[in-house]
Amino acid sequence: MFWYGKVLLEQNRHKEASAFFQASLKHHKETRAEAHALLGALELETWPASAASIATALHHLEEAIRLRPSSQPIRITLWICKAAAALHQKPGTPSPGQEALSHLSRALSALNQMKSTGSTTSARTREGPAHLAGAGGQPT
Repeated sequence: MFWYGKVLLEQNRHKEASAFFQASLKHHKETRAEAHALLGALELETWPASAASIATALHHLEEAIRLRPSSQPIRITLWICKAAAALHQKPGTPSPGQEALSHLSRALSALNQMKSTGSTTSARTREGPAHLAGAGGQPT
């Protein structure tokens, strides 16, 4: 189910892909983290995203990182989503722009590190040593 969802995603059939990723969550434990990550990313596809879409994306990405804590691509996507969530905070919240910039800075730092090492599956961040990413697009 997960791999068919990825094929649909590549064909820009996102609504159909989402249904397969949802089914994959229930029936394919090995790709659960990646399915959560892709569902989270799909929630952010339409911009500007609604507060509800951002909350759903955060849920999926936090669950993905819980299941695959060493995945740098998932972590980077989570930081980008947290930046969007910070910008959607209620007016009067202290420094939502600064919080968003902080998350984006972490994501950019990790991406630059991945680029400099030539790696798409690991990176060093200010938070600690390099970690291998999840499946990295390969079957698990």
